Amino acid sequence: MRPRSLVVRLALAAGVLAGLSTAVGVIVVEHSATQRLVSELDADLATQRREWQALADRHPAATPAELDRLGHEWLAEQHEHPLTQVQLVRVKGEPVLSNQPDLAARACAAALRPTPRGGHWLIDSPPGISTAFLDDGEQVRVLTLPLRGAGIGGPGRDIGETLPIGTLQVADSMAGVHAARARWEHETLALGLPLSGGAGLLVALAALVLLRPLRAVGEVATRVGDGDLAARIGPRAGRSRELARVGDVLDGMLERVQTTVARERRFVADASHELRTPLAVLRVAAERLAGRVGPERRGDVDDLIVRVDSLGRLVDDLLTLAVTDAGASAGAGALVRRPLRVGDIVADLERDLPLYGERRFVVLGCPGVVDADPDRLAQVVRNLVVNAVRHTDTDGWIEVRFSAAGARLRVEVQDDGTGIEPALLPHVFDRFRSEPARTSGRRGAAGLGLPICRALVEAHGGTITVASTLGEGTTVTFDLPGYRA
Repeated sequence: MRPRSLVVRLALAAGVLAGLSTAVGVIVVEHSATQRLVSELDADLATQRREWQALADRHPAATPAELDRLGHEWLAEQHEHPLTQVQLVRVKGEPVLSNQPDLAARACAAALRPTPRGGHWLIDSPPGISTAFLDDGEQVRVLTLPLRGAGIGGPGRDIGETLPIGTLQVADSMAGVHAARARWEHETLALGLPLSGGAGLLVALAALVLLRPLRAVGEVATRVGDGDLAARIGPRAGRSRELARVGDVLDGMLERVQTTVARERRFVADASHELRTPLAVLRVAAERLAGRVGPERRGDVDDLIVRVDSLGRLVDDLLTLAVTDAGASAGAGALVRRPLRVGDIVADLERDLPLYGERRFVVLGCPGVVDADPDRLAQVVRNLVVNAVRHTDTDGWIEVRFSAAGARLRVEVQDDGTGIEPALLPHVFDRFRSEPARTSGRRGAAGLGLPICRALVEAHGGTITVASTLGEGTTVTFDLPGYRA
């Protein structure tokens, strides 16, 4: 699973790149050094070949007996070479001559076994310089030189017309090359792991410093998303010209957004205030008109009064939202908090329930006190109960439960009504939402009940959620801080 933190990703990438770079560099150096060491072995073998050639030129060997004598003379002159070097003179029809007789005997015996995988035994080495194995599996670089009857470079002789009388083999161990490679591999791990970890740590620290302005931008964005339109990035964007430019642009955008939202809220509040008076006058005029018209027009007038009342409630809801939004943006709500006994809230609710409609109401209370605005808290509970009544039948039941949740008061309003379609559930707190499945045939539903409840609950510092199953019912739960048992 990929890490989600950008700092962790950068640190891992830097560590991997540092490790790969170190590994590639060491591999290249190791290959070059290995080739150099092997070349040194090959150069030593070439020197041996020249020394043999010089000896053969001084004492040409035309027969196996002469080659046997020349071989003894050759081995006698090789004491200055390393003891690890293997020298063999294989004379046709004669015992093998070697500076290491035991090793020569084992080499001849090994030649009778199957060829090692990926190579050949020392005795079976092809002419020239190649890599071969000893009987114990050790690798050697070996020079194999076929010897013919007239001797190498004998005067007046055609090499192509002579017969082979033996073979010269000089081998140098590759143990030093393998030991060097093993040491380099160990040093690669010893160097690469700390280097990768150090590179990752340095990049992580650098990323933390460089990304600090971005975290500041994210914090401001979170505050704006939570409703604090006054939040600004300001000089926290850092000294980087690019980030400072981004901060200035975002601050300008937030300033314009705050101005626009404030203008809209003022407009809603002013419009709501201005509409309340003409609506009150209109309702009084409608009531007067109801006493002057005949029975055949009385129904129309009554319907007009219902419409005016519905419009009045809509204006009151808009004014409530405007006041709540203004209080939230100012950092201090338009709430008047005071300690309220939960028992008094339950008693007031039980007294008013018959006014909401004919339903089976159940109210469960709990002891304790909560700090809240009494009018706003009553408005939230009333809106939720009215909303439940609106979406249940006359034989339906509605339960209001007050309970303690630590230092918070939890209130649940549950009904067995029509429920909410799953597609509409995420939008129940949207203002002026469209609810064809829940508002069909209902009057007075402007789609502001739940938005008002959320605005008032959040103004108290609480939270509100809705759970619903279509055809089975809905449960609205909200909690408020400041509860004491």
